[in-house]
Amino acid sequence: MSQSIIQGVDSKRSFGMDSFELSILETVERATIQQTFSEPIFYNLLKGKKIMRLGNDQPFEYLPGNTMIVPPQLEMEVNFPDATLKNPTQCLSLTIDREKIAESLNLLNERHPRLDGKPWHLSMKNYSLLFNEDISQLIFKLYHLAPQHTQEARIIAELTLTELLVLLFQNQNLSDESFSEMDNTGTLAQVIHYIRENLDSSLTIDSLSQQASMSNTSLFRAFKRELNISPIDFINKARVEKAKKIIRNNPDVRMAEIGYAVGFSNPNYFTRIFKQYANLSPTAYKKENTKAS
Repeated sequence: MSQSIIQGVDSKRSFGMDSFELSILETVERATIQQTFSEPIFYNLLKGKKIMRLGNDQPFEYLPGNTMIVPPQLEMEVNFPDATLKNPTQCLSLTIDREKIAESLNLLNERHPRLDGKPWHLSMKNYSLLFNEDISQLIFKLYHLAPQHTQEARIIAELTLTELLVLLFQNQNLSDESFSEMDNTGTLAQVIHYIRENLDSSLTIDSLSQQASMSNTSLFRAFKRELNISPIDFINKARVEKAKKIIRNNPDVRMAEIGYAVGFSNPNYFTRIFKQYANLSPTAYKKENTKAS
């Protein structure tokens, strides 16, 4: 384990194994700093909050429960609005060896090729923000394994790291950008396009299976294989993402109207699903988004 001070703001404790390094970053004062990294960084915020501006994008509030993938050489402006000595902001960062990433991609492409025929990849064109409990749990598992120096811990850590990378590849496949790059003649791409064009309508497994010309079981299998998510979870996630965009772009629209616009006829159910996927209620998301902007 190593410990250091970064830019007079963060204290850093690091643990490493052959294929990765984990660090706990602790910020103890309100500050705004500039950061860039030479390697891909995977972030999990543990405590507090940050206001992030990445590249030329608008700033946003980064809260616990999200995994952020930051590509190399991306300029970041990070603000710590609430950090104090008694209430520090804590973040866990993970750096994975590029050879390990390439090895996991080769394994996945060899044993489980994508349905559209294109290779699996880890996009580093821009940052990604993922809300996935399984990914967070695997990162925390690595955190507990990293300080151990037994052969058993190293073996479990390597297997855990491979599982984590596969989940990251699948979750990046959920992005709009990934599916815009897919061959539109692919069955899954057609279903995804149909879902996103009809979020305000009733979407059932039977209707999607008819669109895909496959059985319900085959449809579930395709979604789990490519995206590690069920069709219903995908629909709910897409509806919540569309609702977020409406809230950001039209802050005066009533929440019930936004719910109807993305396919929820019951406002209470809309609120429950939004909170499940966004980790915030629609009202809280609107409030935090307004503050961040």
